Amino acid sequence: MATRAEVSALLAQTEWIRALARGLAADVHLAEDLVQDAWVAALERPPRDDRPLRGWLATVLRNRWRDLGRERGWRERRERAAARDEALPSAHELVERAAVQRTLVEAVLELEEPYRSTVLLRFFEGLPQREIARRTSTSVATVNSRLTRALERLRERLARGGGRTAWLQALAPLLRQPSLAPVAALGVPAMKIVAAVVVVSLVVGWALWRSSPERERPAEAVTRVAVAEPERSPSGDAEHTRASAPPADEETSPTERAPVSAPVAKTETEPAPTPPATLTGPRTVRGRVLDASGNGVAGLELVLGTKSGDLAHSSVRCTSGAGGWFEIGLEAAAETIVVADARYATVMAGVVRELGETRPLVVVAPRIAVGGFVVDETGQPIAGADVELRLPSSFGIEWGLALDYALALRWRARTDANGAYALADVPALDAAALSAALGGYEAHSEPAPQASDPAHVIVLARPLAKDGLVRGVVLDEAGAFVEGARVAARGDSTLSDRQGAFTLDVRETGAEPPLRAAKRGHLPAVFEPERGADGAPRWPAWIVLRLGGPPARLEGRVVDAAGDPVAGAWVWLDDTTPFGQIGELVLATESLARGDERFWSYEVTAADGTFAIDGLLAREYRVQALDPRNLLSVESPGLSAADSPVELVLPTHDLHERVAGRVVSQRGQPVPGALVQLFRTTYVVPLSGGGRVADAAQAQKQVTGDDGTFVFTDVPGDASILVTGDAILFDGTELEREDDVEAIAIVVRLRLQMQVELDEPITRADGFRVLDAAGEPMVLTVMRGDGPTYGPWMPILAGRSAVISLDEEATTLVLLHGEDVVARVALNLAAGAPNVVRP
Repeated sequence: MATRAEVSALLAQTEWIRALARGLAADVHLAEDLVQDAWVAALERPPRDDRPLRGWLATVLRNRWRDLGRERGWRERRERAAARDEALPSAHELVERAAVQRTLVEAVLELEEPYRSTVLLRFFEGLPQREIARRTSTSVATVNSRLTRALERLRERLARGGGRTAWLQALAPLLRQPSLAPVAALGVPAMKIVAAVVVVSLVVGWALWRSSPERERPAEAVTRVAVAEPERSPSGDAEHTRASAPPADEETSPTERAPVSAPVAKTETEPAPTPPATLTGPRTVRGRVLDASGNGVAGLELVLGTKSGDLAHSSVRCTSGAGGWFEIGLEAAAETIVVADARYATVMAGVVRELGETRPLVVVAPRIAVGGFVVDETGQPIAGADVELRLPSSFGIEWGLALDYALALRWRARTDANGAYALADVPALDAAALSAALGGYEAHSEPAPQASDPAHVIVLARPLAKDGLVRGVVLDEAGAFVEGARVAARGDSTLSDRQGAFTLDVRETGAEPPLRAAKRGHLPAVFEPERGADGAPRWPAWIVLRLGGPPARLEGRVVDAAGDPVAGAWVWLDDTTPFGQIGELVLATESLARGDERFWSYEVTAADGTFAIDGLLAREYRVQALDPRNLLSVESPGLSAADSPVELVLPTHDLHERVAGRVVSQRGQPVPGALVQLFRTTYVVPLSGGGRVADAAQAQKQVTGDDGTFVFTDVPGDASILVTGDAILFDGTELEREDDVEAIAIVVRLRLQMQVELDEPITRADGFRVLDAAGEPMVLTVMRGDGPTYGPWMPILAGRSAVISLDEEATTLVLLHGEDVVARVALNLAAGAPNVVRP
């Protein structure tokens, strides 16, 4: 008999109970009913003697399946039309649901082993069958068999002698949820991809790491290099990926893991490689398509995509072969590779780089669409809430593959005035989470739907405690209520409602004074609260934020040293006024004043070199201009709108006619096939919680030859050089630090890859460090399609780490549980495939 403590512990997590209930009830008798219908048809209207019985029965089954689908659709439409709105369940329903949850938990705990542990691992821990098989040293088939038997025994126990459907009636309170409608009913508009340029993220990562004062001894925190957010349409439409990929015709085995410190053995036969192409001619890349379990998928059509979000612009397509391998020719504008079958969504887009060794990895899953409403506890719609479906940070770890060329996508939408949102081309993944957030409400996260749902309701609750809630109203300069104004206290933000009212929870991390409000076409409002003797802000019970009149505009033009206009130059404000954050997005007050919610935005000069920047406050700014073709840049002294029109002159006197050098290893050997490019960090913003977020521009690029050499012409004297490659760790140099710009030697480190995988008990460690021969912690890097994550410590999730990159100086693995050292393991890493270390 289960103890009260066991029941209480399991009841504390209610979502797994509902998942188990859905698993018990999913079409439980449908197959049996279909078979019975087929035999009735055979008895009433038998087939002709000359017709094969098996084929005739199959036709009957298919027709009956279609009939049931139509009946179910008609029934759901009638129920939706007749259903009354219910904001919250009644007290009776809540009690009934709680009682059923307790009954189901007790029934699970009464199961004998191994059925009880199998059910808990699958539904309570949320583990896939493959992982359960690994942990229990059994096969996937055995796990599936145990789950089937366990669910049947649960049905028997829940029925308690009440007939074969009594258990289904008992679970009814847990199965009440909105019915599903066809995806086509959503009418979802075309939306954009969430994409980032890999090269830019590497540039920014290297620049921030190089300039960090902690470079000699890295800080403990893992630093995530951020890149510029993609552009959002003015209407607030969602951002997503166009999707695709049919199921595999033949499933391939996952990659086998090798012994400690040995490269992982490949079980797939890789096709013969195509010779690497150069940057100046047509290129062909070889990659692979995987499903969400890491298995190769054959027979999928692939298409090229761009960073702008147009994922099906190209006529260049290919089809994956055995093991999911494919080869595709690239066009100049190609940035990503996605699948083109509308039944499936792209989970990770393959990233295209200019190197011949690029191995783009495309990950797919069944495609669904999710939409609905975000409401408060009373059922009132919430406008301006950010809804997002995202993958966990650990997604793909168990595959044992480097994900350098896989860009994990995110799907986002913002609710409209009616609280409505829509996410299209969403993958159906057990591991994905659906979240909603808006300042002044408790953040909400739940398991993502596994089927299309156009009426999914998310309820955001106000914090129960009143302390820490700041309330007020936003007015315009005439005293009228302002709807949709963005209100922020640095790390947290919200929108004003139709009456201009807002509520903000200043207890959130990073939520600090001053309080700001901004709206397109208005000067911002700022409120600075008084502070007590302890320095803590004293917020009044009600705050009035009054916006100002129209913001100012700065006009001018960009010219070269000869006075000729420069078309296509980028112009931006370098010292914007901080406003706050929307999730991970850092915003500037000037951008909001012109209706722009991008991290970094710039104006592009016209053919005559002219530009105009809106949204300026009554202050002076440093203005930067840059020619993206050659990275020539100029920064103005303090300018205000009153100085219009201004003229920004790009200098040419500091150009190097020729910059040349070699990329070599630490042993002095030339490194061929490395990508070398010029770059300049353009925009850097400090974060309120520490760290920085930045962007960069890059220009000339080339691949080193057999002797490791490179040559650039007409290079700005303050530019930098970045070197990347599959076989090396990214590195670079700043030209201002070079004594001889025609004899530069960039020494790079050989790149080794390692993944830590724990044997039982897997909870004995949650992270690790790697030491060099001197016993010093090394910088560990995780390469992904959207850029690097690096630090001296890396986490272990569910017994595995991501595939990390480090150099040949690695000698010792230090396994940690919190701050405690669990074990030390000597390393002997080899280049090539990831080394799997099992301490």
